[in-house]
Amino acid sequence: PYAQNLENAMIPTVESIKDAIRKTYNKE
Repeated sequence: PYAQNLENAMIPTVESIKDAIRKTYNKE
């Protein structure tokens, strides 16, 4: 259960990183 919770907690982080990358590329 701990590993699953950790994975679920990482999902918003990954999405926020992807969003930040998109914003960076959109600045060009």
